[in-house]
This record gives sequence, structure tokens and C-alpha cells, in this order.
Amino acid sequence: MTIPTDIAAMIHVVVIIAAAVIIGVSVIVAVVIHYRIYRKYHYKCTKCSGLFKPTTFAQSIFALNAGEERKLKCPQCDKREWASAIEGEVPK
Repeated sequence: MTIPTDIAAMIHVVVIIAAAVIIGVSVIVAVVIHYRIYRKYHYKCTKCSGLFKPTTFAQSIFALNAGEERKLKCPQCDKREWASAIEGEVPK
């Protein structure tokens, strides 16, 4: 038994729309989770031991990461180094 072409086309459209919705929701959830991480952590530079927070959310979201470390530009030594995540605000 074959499926009529109009029904096959509708199924194709429904599958594409469902995939787009799933991808869209996944991206939104990932950004929300990352924003919470961005607000919760600051970082310690491995080069100069300076404590800092990424200046922008975009800098944080596009940084390379490996576990609890991110490759960020330290504002104190001006080097792009791996920085360890530390929970809490940057001490004054």
C-alpha cells in the first residue's frame, strides 16, 4: 500500500515543523541554563591568579570550555588563558 502524495507531503511538513520546534526549544533552554551559570560564577586566571567575571554574556557563552574551566581573556593581565570557575560573586 502506498501513501498518497498529498498525505506524504503533509507528513513531511509536520516532521519539519516538529524538528524546528524541538531545536528552538532546546536552544532557548540552553541559553537560560547558561545565563544562570554566567550569573552564578566568576573565574580565576591561571596566569596571574586574578579574579574576574566575563564582561558580557556573549563572551561567556562563546568561550571554549572544558569542565569547570573556560578560555577567557583576563582583564587584569590581558591574556587569553584557561580560567577556573569559582562559585559566587567576585570579592571586592
